[in-house]
Amino acid sequence: LAGPTAGQFFAELGCEVIKVENPRVGGDVTRHWRLKDTDVVKDTIPSSYFQSCNLGKKALSIDLKSTSDRQVLLDLIASADIVTVSYKPGDARKLGVDFESLVQLNPRLIYAEITGYGPDDGRPGYDACLQAESGFTYMNGEPDSPPTKMPVALVDILAAHHLK
Repeated sequence: LAGPTAGQFFAELGCEVIKVENPRVGGDVTRHWRLKDTDVVKDTIPSSYFQSCNLGKKALSIDLKSTSDRQVLLDLIASADIVTVSYKPGDARKLGVDFESLVQLNPRLIYAEITGYGPDDGRPGYDACLQAESGFTYMNGEPDSPPTKMPVALVDILAAHHLK
C-alpha cells in the first residue's frame, strides 16, 4: 500500500502517474478485492480498495522479463521525473530497474525506493508485521487484551507520507 499511496499523492498534485502492473500475476490483485456477495462483474469496476489508492493514475501492463515490454518502460523512464518502486531489496536490480541502471537513461531522475527494512535486509515488509515489531499493536485494542492490529495499514500509509 505504501507505493500506491505515494503515487496517488503525486496524482492528486496533478502529476501524470503511470502504475506499472505485472501481467504474469494478473496485475494488481487488489483490483478485484470485494466481498463475495458483491454484485459486480469481476473485471468491469475496480474494487473500492483499489480505487482508494489508485485514483487518477494510468495503468500499464508490462512484463519486465520481456525485452520488448521492458523497452516500453525504459522509453517512458527516459523522460520521467520520478520513479517509485517497492520491491524487496535486490529485485529491482535483477529486473534492471534499479537506480544505477535507470539514472544512466535519465540523469535527472528522482528514484524513490520503498522497502520494509531498508536496502540491506531482504525481508519483504508487511504492514501487520511492522505494526507488531514497532509496538503499534501493543497500543491498540482493549485493556487486558492481546496486541491488536490497527484497522488500517497504518505503517504503509505512514511510509507513503514520508516518501512524498
